[in-house]
Amino acid sequence: MKNLLVFIVSFAIIGCATKRVEEHSQSELNHFVLSIALVGPAIQNAIGSIKQDTLKSASHNLSVEDTQKLILISKKAFSPLKAYKRVHARALQTISREDTVSIAKKLNEDSYREFSEKLIELYKNEGYSKVVKAMKDLDEEKMTLDMEKAILAEKISRHSMNFNVLKILFNKMGNGSKVEELLYRQSMFVLTYLAIEDMDQSEIEGILRVRQDPTWSKYQKAFEQSIGQSYDEFFFELRKYNESKFSS
Repeated sequence: MKNLLVFIVSFAIIGCATKRVEEHSQSELNHFVLSIALVGPAIQNAIGSIKQDTLKSASHNLSVEDTQKLILISKKAFSPLKAYKRVHARALQTISREDTVSIAKKLNEDSYREFSEKLIELYKNEGYSKVVKAMKDLDEEKMTLDMEKAILAEKISRHSMNFNVLKILFNKMGNGSKVEELLYRQSMFVLTYLAIEDMDQSEIEGILRVRQDPTWSKYQKAFEQSIGQSYDEFFFELRKYNESKFSS
């Protein structure tokens, strides 16, 4: 996952800097859009930690052979790089070049780049400690909010790539709770609020317009379908293995 994140962050920094947006291929532009949209961290949230939890719970009382097979199935289904390639391929298949160029131009603006870079910092270990503290302060009503910015942050967070991740996971895995979903979405809000806190109103409104763009929604759909497919693949391979054991 680290290599994937380094790749997409690097692409975000240099992807559209050397020539005009229109001069890039659609594949290059899709990589750029996905990098600025922070699909790497979104993938990690969607399949990284869940994969570990799945292995710990599912391998309990299994034989060594079954545990090893479960690990192999899990690694194959929940590969972050494979998930990224799948999102990229879906975007190429379902989003026109015209739409891709249009959204890439908007994401390449200074205010959105600044927003994306701040989010990256907050995803890192040092930055995330700020998020944890802010969530605690919010829960204890100690966090002072600029309400106009808070309203915009809430709207922006609802259009993040991984806003619906828990809903997808609960549908695939079961055993989810409304409290977990609420806390997760609260963390999305806090991340967004901290990232826009020092920006002016017009910049924040510009970010919201990008997040509400119909083409952004198409990228969201490509991401969500790809994550759902990772879980479908995991359960398909697991069922196939169990059936092969039973038949033998």
